[in-house]
Amino acid sequence: MRKLLFIVTALLVLCIALPAAAVFTGYATDVEKHWSKEYVWYLQRNGLVDGYPDGTFRPDRQVTRAEFTKMFIKVATSEYCKVHQVKKEVKPGFKISQFKDHEKIPGWAKPFIEHAVKYGYINGFPDGTFRPDAPISKVEAVTIIGRTLNMEYDVSNLNYVDTIPDWTKPAVAKAHQYGLVETPKDGKFNPYKVMTRGDIAKFLYIYYVGEDIE
Repeated sequence: MRKLLFIVTALLVLCIALPAAAVFTGYATDVEKHWSKEYVWYLQRNGLVDGYPDGTFRPDRQVTRAEFTKMFIKVATSEYCKVHQVKKEVKPGFKISQFKDHEKIPGWAKPFIEHAVKYGYINGFPDGTFRPDAPISKVEAVTIIGRTLNMEYDVSNLNYVDTIPDWTKPAVAKAHQYGLVETPKDGKFNPYKVMTRGDIAKFLYIYYVGEDIE
């Protein structure tokens, strides 16, 4: 009886001691046959992305600027993320209320957006808004991720046949060199393609692991 009581007590202590990130609630049920399955399941297994209450991930759903910022900053600030990052606050006193449309920014996204702005990873628009519900484009997502990479880069290595905005080229060049993006057969970057949750899962996996799935 005493032995059984000891085992039960030990298990309870172990459960309490485990960090929240270690709790795995299961794989998304709707990516079994989706191209992004391995990316999504790896991130879920490591507590880096969330699904929906119904157990789905909805990989083909478009991602908003607020959603992307939370997804990316959660990965970038993980204690297990080994990426050599730019970690210098450029706007240390920034508050979310400085955006003209701050009332439209969901509460769950505010701390992630504040962090991203403080470190210069993301900016608002010239009119002073953040536009949290606007879909995020490929060039926006890649630029935000690229800005966190503390590495040398060469914009001359960007050999895409379509036009990439000049202000994004340094960050895109770093992301390209890191292996986050590559030049496809048609040579197009497709900067204004709207990103899906599956697309972002692939980006987050490569960023976190340092390479793509072979």
